[in-house]
Amino acid sequence: MRTTGKKGKGKWIVIVVIAVFIIAAASNSGNDDTKDESKKVGSVTESSGSTSKDKKKNKSSSKDKNSNKKKSNKSSKNNGKTDDNRFHPGDVVEFGDFEIAYMGAEKYKSNNQFIQPKDGYKYVKFYFTFKNTGNSDSYPGSFGCYVNNKKYDQEYLDGSDESFLLQEVSGGREISGSITYEVPKEAKMKDIELEYENNSIWSNKKIIFLGK
Repeated sequence: MRTTGKKGKGKWIVIVVIAVFIIAAASNSGNDDTKDESKKVGSVTESSGSTSKDKKKNKSSSKDKNSNKKKSNKSSKNNGKTDDNRFHPGDVVEFGDFEIAYMGAEKYKSNNQFIQPKDGYKYVKFYFTFKNTGNSDSYPGSFGCYVNNKKYDQEYLDGSDESFLLQEVSGGREISGSITYEVPKEAKMKDIELEYENNSIWSNKKIIFLGK
């Protein structure tokens, strides 16, 4: 009877040990699965983060494209290719061999009492800067002033610098000056048109600078 009891106890011990090993193995496999799941979740999070970054990049690139379009549209207004070739004070236009900056226009009063507009007329002065964008020397060109399609004379006043149109400008250099006209006193600045043409014998194109 004693021998049988010892054998029974030995079997139970073996069974308990085996059960412990089985439980330990099961718990380890569960931990590995949890780790794998966490890795998957982490990878999904990273991929979603990269996707959001890509979206931001795409948005920023689209903004850059739109800004470039705005810039190109803005510059196209000032390159001599507008529908009617009319320009206002502050505009810059490339025409012929020159880049022309139209600085502005104003009613002008002479300080010389002997040089005054005739009755019913006034002086209007236009300001320009001409930059020679070509490689050879060139003269700026010539102007003609019109109000309601009628042409008016240029005036050479005291202390004025109308002679800049007669000076040759080297390639890559610039010259600034003004030009004055005598127009009817009632003429509005927006109705005064200064018609410009370059000195090229190959082109008869003209552009117009408005008084306002």
